[in-house]
Amino acid sequence: DTALLSSSSSSSSSSSSSAAAPPRDVSSSINDIMAAAMTGAIAGFVTTPLDTIKTKLMVDHYHSFIEAWLSSSTSVFAGATARVAWLVPFTAIYLPLFDAIQKWLLEFEEKNNTNASTDTIQRGTETKTKQQQQS
Repeated sequence: DTALLSSSSSSSSSSSSSAAAPPRDVSSSINDIMAAAMTGAIAGFVTTPLDTIKTKLMVDHYHSFIEAWLSSSTSVFAGATARVAWLVPFTAIYLPLFDAIQKWLLEFEEKNNTNASTDTIQRGTETKTKQQQQS
């Protein structure tokens, strides 16, 4: 843990001193994947009772949430293992991939905006030159 903290603090201090972000190392990507997997596991486990009650309300035709909860208080976590097993790989892939694509798109947009503003300045200069030549 201490090594991770020192490496992340040194990389954040180096990124603040330079204009471009430093390249991400493999351990950072693995940390992102592990954090996403843990997020999926926690979310899957915590929301299992709500999903179980929702299913009971729809299938068994209970009249209220409380009635469904009381009738199944011992089985509200039924299926939690399967739900967590489904969500862990899903979130481990989805969240880091979303983050990587978002960063790539932001870099792409920033690069294109820089090129577009340079092109606009060049076109403006060319237009002024043509107008001066015509007059």
